[in-house]
Amino acid sequence: MRTFAIIIFFTFFSLNTFCQTMIFELNDNNPEHEYSLKNGIYEITLFKDYDPAVSSFTHSYTHEFDTIPFSGLPDSFKTATTNEIYNQQFQIEITERTKATLTVVERKVEDSSLIKKYTYIFRGIRKHKWHTSVGLAGAIKLNSDSYKTQALDDKFQIVEDGSQELFGPIPVIQFTYLNIEKDTWFGPTGGIGFDTSNFSVFGGYSLYVGHNFIITAGVVFHKQKRLNNSFDVNQIVSEQLSSEDLNTGYYRLNPFFSLSYSLSKNIFKP
Repeated sequence: MRTFAIIIFFTFFSLNTFCQTMIFELNDNNPEHEYSLKNGIYEITLFKDYDPAVSSFTHSYTHEFDTIPFSGLPDSFKTATTNEIYNQQFQIEITERTKATLTVVERKVEDSSLIKKYTYIFRGIRKHKWHTSVGLAGAIKLNSDSYKTQALDDKFQIVEDGSQELFGPIPVIQFTYLNIEKDTWFGPTGGIGFDTSNFSVFGGYSLYVGHNFIITAGVVFHKQKRLNNSFDVNQIVSEQLSSEDLNTGYYRLNPFFSLSYSLSKNIFKP
């Protein structure tokens, strides 16, 4: 009996899909194997020369596998033997989130004691993941009007204070879904931001450049000022009012853009 594991790949292309065949000889020296595979359909064949008077086999597998009829071994795997050949064939579709396990148990015929347990784990290669980045966002305030009182004879008039903020910088933490195999990629982004007293929520689309810098544009839900509902523009009042009396904060959507730097791992994960 050969004491080494044999793995061979055959690839077939049809209608823009591919099927790869993986053939494993059950190996006493290496009973546990794990493989990371690209997306696609795989036919997996297990075989072993054995004496049916000595050994028996059972197998189990997770729901991702389908059993298929055994199509035989390539000539390169066939050897002259008086033993029988255990064989099983399965088909599985691998995606990025796949983790599938295939197990074969070999036992003695005489007393059902364990000879060997063979385990094969197949995982899909992750092409996409969430990247965390930190940076600075600029909110473009479309309607940010603050007001003050201006002396008018012996009274005061409510007028715009002339210092409307059209642009507000906000420190931001962003989470962008990106293709880790590409140096440049577009992906959706969400984020949160804080200034000295307010909380902001961001959503948009990002350009990921060189695995480091992320340029994002979208909308931000954040707080800005407007005239208190108790007053009207150009209203005459009897006394001078402070900015806190005249202006009130409210949340609204505004466009934003940001530049952030990608961290190596999600800061919210251990």
